[in-house]
Amino acid sequence: MASVETAKESERGIVDIETLKTTNQT
Repeated sequence: MASVETAKESERGIVDIETLKTTNQT
């Protein structure tokens, strides 16, 4: 259970980073 939650949070963090990169590039 904890592993799944951690994976989801990590995924969310990666998405946030990708979004920030895209915003900075625009």
